[in-house]
Amino acid sequence: FDKLAPIFLSGLSFTQAKIRLKNRLSNIYTGLNSNNDIDKIDLDLSLIKARSIVVNIVGNVNAPGTYTISGFSSILNALFFAGGPNEIGSYRDIQIKRNGINIKNIDLYKYFTEGEYPNFYLRDQDVIFVPNIAKEVIISSGFRLNTKFELLESESFSDLINYSGGFNSKAFKEKIFVDRINGLEIELQEINKSNFNNSIPHDGDIVRAKFPLEYNIKENVARITGSVILPGDYSLDSIANVNDLIISSKGFARDAL
Repeated sequence: FDKLAPIFLSGLSFTQAKIRLKNRLSNIYTGLNSNNDIDKIDLDLSLIKARSIVVNIVGNVNAPGTYTISGFSSILNALFFAGGPNEIGSYRDIQIKRNGINIKNIDLYKYFTEGEYPNFYLRDQDVIFVPNIAKEVIISSGFRLNTKFELLESESFSDLINYSGGFNSKAFKEKIFVDRINGLEIELQEINKSNFNNSIPHDGDIVRAKFPLEYNIKENVARITGSVILPGDYSLDSIANVNDLIISSKGFARDAL
């Protein structure tokens, strides 16, 4: 603009850019700050096209390299172009480096498990570095999602169970069983439910929950079979005699004697 120095908007949000333009342009267009309908001047800001930026994606990704992407791209967009982390690439400690300085660490598990989108936008010449997995634990059976999980050093078995979606509905939930590598031996660890929060998994642990072959019949139960509408087990909490049991089973069937 004539009579004004250049107005730089790089790095500002849309709202911040509009405020800066209004403040600077009000030096030559006084109507921008006027409340008089005759003298008032309106300012509108629109974006037709975002400029492209160049980012470098290195480390353990499927297709490392230099990528030209939209200036509105997020870390997820950039990782998509590079094919995502590979088999040994971390999802928990993705590092953003700017001018050689690490400015942001992103944990994608927060997005996967809680829907917390990594709302961080990249700038030209940023470097995205995906390091090695530091700790990997395998769930073999007994949970809703039985697969590999990457854990942080401070995370417990409770965190692991949360990532897996919890126990399978038919699994025994009071204890988990862990195969742990100790040198040339594999030790079996049993972790009680009371210790899930304060027990820390080790790298390479194989975790499973067991399924009972049969279930104990609870006490305080009466069973009715034969020619009734709903045969089966009923709680004695609400049944005092045989007649109550027949009523609970919806009465005799048509062929009953």
